[in-house]
Amino acid sequence: MTFNISGKNILSKSDVLAFLSSAVAVLLLTVHNKFMPPFLIAWLLFWAAGFISKHARIEEDEKRARLLLFFFLALNLIFLAGLLFSENTSTGSVLFFRRLSLIIFPVILFSPGYNFKKRIDILLIIFVAGITCFMLFCFGNALFNSIILKDGSWSFNAYLPDQPWLNYFYGELLSMDQHPTYIAMYVFLGILISLEFISRESELRMKIIWMICTVFLFIGLYFLSSRASYLAVLVIFPVFLWIKFKPLKFKLLSALSLITLLVLVSYVYLGNQRVRIYFDKTMDNAVLNDGRMEIWKSALKVVEKNPLFGAGIGDYYAAMDKEFKDSQYSAGYYKDFNAHNQYLEILCISGIIGFLIFAGIIVIMLYTAVKDRNLLYGAFIIMVLIFFSFESVLSRFAGNSFFALFAFLLIYYKGPVKRADHN
Repeated sequence: MTFNISGKNILSKSDVLAFLSSAVAVLLLTVHNKFMPPFLIAWLLFWAAGFISKHARIEEDEKRARLLLFFFLALNLIFLAGLLFSENTSTGSVLFFRRLSLIIFPVILFSPGYNFKKRIDILLIIFVAGITCFMLFCFGNALFNSIILKDGSWSFNAYLPDQPWLNYFYGELLSMDQHPTYIAMYVFLGILISLEFISRESELRMKIIWMICTVFLFIGLYFLSSRASYLAVLVIFPVFLWIKFKPLKFKLLSALSLITLLVLVSYVYLGNQRVRIYFDKTMDNAVLNDGRMEIWKSALKVVEKNPLFGAGIGDYYAAMDKEFKDSQYSAGYYKDFNAHNQYLEILCISGIIGFLIFAGIIVIMLYTAVKDRNLLYGAFIIMVLIFFSFESVLSRFAGNSFFALFAFLLIYYKGPVKRADHN
């Protein structure tokens, strides 16, 4: 018996295993990200084996991702420096390691290799399939919890018996205790990818399948009740749909159809119970802003006291708690709230230095999207910028994994516009 251990054989097997690991990791990201780390590590190891076996050769189209990798690593270096100078190193260590995917994904994907890049479409399809199946399960779970059997008779009640203001079909109860904002981000990107494939497909059957996915995910987005996602719909979809589906003729009719569609979508979303209360004049302002104004004021005070280098990743929560206590915002103090705004959180943790590096990441991504006319990548960037305004997205594994993965993965996505350019 003989064994072929040539470099070419190792490269071939490591490429396949790396892609299989990536497929499972992407699927688990949408289903339940807590099970993702082992496959992420496997992906890293198989990628490293392949990268070494090809003598660390970087292809021409991969060089543009090196600068983005540098800025990601620089941001994490700032976090690490803040940890070393923090008093609460144990807390800081947990927060730093929670952000490790901000290192792992950029390292893997700055030079994924030719064979991997050919399969980007497959990973996008897996992502859409995963989030669609997850939302189906969420609705099934909500329906199961809403059906009651009592005294031999069935009844339907979607509201919790002891908390009648909560509905199994809305928000966190629908997303099964996973933060609905993060699930809404996944769903939103799933809609964008579905629309992208609708515009590319020539086969009617596949177009219909993608249309069904799009409609279902839109329904899921409505019931997740994320206000950030509603704003993203109004900001992104008019431009995205116009560019993707505008006919060469009858542009006026296309514009009127688009306006009508957006008016209908806005009307439906404004009817959502979480949005509707913002137009209820009888509601108290403290209820409407759900504490965010107090949180943001406290975060700004932390920034004022630590403008250049921030409070450090270890002392960040202690600094926030001190401001919550001084402003007598008890909910923020006892629940250890973060800044609920990614821009403010970066400033709190790493000051102006860290914020400039973070801004550099966004600028590089936007430049790449515009230069390559990569509409899907551009829409993804605008989407996360909107979500960053409402949540500290990178404070959770679900958020920083999602951001780091698609920040690099979509660089190599070749849409129909690019293909037309090379024909």
